[in-house]
Amino acid sequence: YFGWGPNNYASAFNAFYPPELLSVGGWGETWFDNAHNYPINVLATQGIIGFFAYIIGIILIIIFLFQKRKKHEITDVELFIFLFFYLVYLISNVTVFDNPISLMYYAIFLALIHVKKQGIQNNKDTNDLSIAFIIFISAIIIMFNIVTNINILKGNNLNLLALKNLRAGNIELVEKYYKQAKESGSVHNLDFAMDLSKNLTPYVGKVGYTSIKSRSSIVDILISDLEREYKRASYDARIPLVIESLLRLKINNTPESLPIIIKRIEILEQSLLTSPGRHNTLFVLSDIYYSIGQGENSLVLLEKSLNQAPHTRQTWASYIVMLDKLNKKEKLQKAFEELDKLNIVFKENLHRVRQIRAKYNIK
Repeated sequence: YFGWGPNNYASAFNAFYPPELLSVGGWGETWFDNAHNYPINVLATQGIIGFFAYIIGIILIIIFLFQKRKKHEITDVELFIFLFFYLVYLISNVTVFDNPISLMYYAIFLALIHVKKQGIQNNKDTNDLSIAFIIFISAIIIMFNIVTNINILKGNNLNLLALKNLRAGNIELVEKYYKQAKESGSVHNLDFAMDLSKNLTPYVGKVGYTSIKSRSSIVDILISDLEREYKRASYDARIPLVIESLLRLKINNTPESLPIIIKRIEILEQSLLTSPGRHNTLFVLSDIYYSIGQGENSLVLLEKSLNQAPHTRQTWASYIVMLDKLNKKEKLQKAFEELDKLNIVFKENLHRVRQIRAKYNIK
């Protein structure tokens, strides 16, 4: 009745993520932290009660406008303008969700009809605004601009410098500018950490790219930041996958790597508790299990992925490759029979699947 709570759409999306989306979006699984439909967003986060309150609010504003026209407090033209603006706002919210800019215009709209209600524009006794009030409102506007624009611009520029230095191989400067971006006052610290992490993996993984000490420092900082943001971001299912990729950089084929491998498994299994339908998490976890000699556990995860969405060719390709690695001929025979029944057509992995079929002489 009360939904998942304000600004908690991501939690609902995690829990009820439809596994079939993999067949539409491919390997890059979809993620939404808000529904791109404000009424649906309200229904998910505030429940039936909040949704009815939203609908009643819309109806009351429309009734109020027609009452003002009936009392001749607004003209036909003003009624048309107000209704047209409100209709455009409501229609646009079917494809997007509110943000500070759209809410600002909505607030202006409500202020205008309130002015019409009070008749302030015809009140000759209205006092001039005081200097103190003007300063107070100006300060609020300036602070709002700093928080929503200037700090964000500053943070974006600093993180861009971090990314540029990453490409140039200056890992110490990467750490410097990334820390400054976090301290800029921007609200996008999670985006900074995610962007840097995704770009860090291919560069830091290169032999001789930079010192082990510098590499370990920035990787540890990003892992710590992402683990903290994971809880703040309604357990965004993408974050554990990025943390796992960073942990992979710390493995150096020594006994000290065992706790890292265990942590990689733990972070992905925790992610599956909040978002069980995520194929990418299952795929990565399956690869980890295979790499440590637990091939059967790897197969269990891939079979779980198939059960969730049996028509996704990406899952079938991963499953067939794993069966080949484990030399499971009987299961391969059954898998190809099922593929023929489902009429699955491979694209990205067509050559590899054909090779496996020919290898075991499966018709």
